[in-house]
Amino acid sequence: MNRRLGLLALFALTGVACKPDLDQRASVLGGPLRVLAVRSEPAEAAPRDEVTFKALMVDANGIVIDGRSSSWGFCTARKPLAELGPVSPACYESGSTNFVGLGAGESVKGVIPNTACRDFGPEVPVSKPGEADGRPVDPDPTGGYYQPVTLVAVGGGDSVVSVDTTRLACGVSGAASEDVIVFNQRYHLNENPEIASLSIDGVAVAEGTPVTVSPGKRVTFSVGWPVCPTTDVCGDQICGADESRLNCAEDCAKAVPVGCKGAERYMNYDAEGRSLVVRREAMRVSWFSAGGAFDQDRSGRETNDTVDSLDNGWVAPSQPSTVNGWIVLRDERGGVAWRGFTIDVR
Repeated sequence: MNRRLGLLALFALTGVACKPDLDQRASVLGGPLRVLAVRSEPAEAAPRDEVTFKALMVDANGIVIDGRSSSWGFCTARKPLAELGPVSPACYESGSTNFVGLGAGESVKGVIPNTACRDFGPEVPVSKPGEADGRPVDPDPTGGYYQPVTLVAVGGGDSVVSVDTTRLACGVSGAASEDVIVFNQRYHLNENPEIASLSIDGVAVAEGTPVTVSPGKRVTFSVGWPVCPTTDVCGDQICGADESRLNCAEDCAKAVPVGCKGAERYMNYDAEGRSLVVRREAMRVSWFSAGGAFDQDRSGRETNDTVDSLDNGWVAPSQPSTVNGWIVLRDERGGVAWRGFTIDVR
């Protein structure tokens, strides 16, 4: 079957919708199917690079759903200038022809379209017949451009459309030629973050091991990520923002230089100040549970906050039960990591 037609057929068969229940907190798992996150590996890629996409799809009890019937596609629709959202509404629309199919399953591989930096980046787009000339896309505050990825998630007797993005390596636009040279030497592709630790009331939680909590008890979750260097040291096996193949071949001369899996420092172009600056990634955590209640649905650390962890209070259900949950960590350049947990309330 034609891949584009396959995705459109699944849209038509499922009659999917993407509107959330505004009366329900985001941290509360509900409904037979929920897409909590989509991860790209690598976290940043250039046109013609291969990327693996994986979705975290769970049911109302926080149990991972078999997503083999789900279908993926690159959305090729450019966002209208008047649209305030991160992607074009066409990426959600049933019957839209703006898709390039990637296949089916909870995980798929695909090659970034060779026109991605023209459609969603700093290159001038090709105008369609009868349309006015288009303009390049403005970067976000991190200097990023993004290719939309549409997932028609199917499982648990339900279906839903989820649209995420993967960061594009399109270079820098509008900078002086000397700044472009330095940027190309010292900007390193984003790494997906990693959840390095999880604890409840200061006690480490082993992955896959349930934790016992009394009914109605209030506890504090703490999630941490790797500590990234604030000063680059050649030989530490991390290619940092102040390093390049020229001044630290030991760290940066690999085919794919290794970055830090925490709040990375990275080279950024400040368009307003017309200068290159080193910026530290902000970090965000989304908290989910199938029972009980977190104090916050989401929390984070800003770019100038050097603490490499976040806390959140959680109150257990009043009755004995087993509660599954998930923690999703995101860096501000689009990298994603997640980790599940199970609590025996008794």
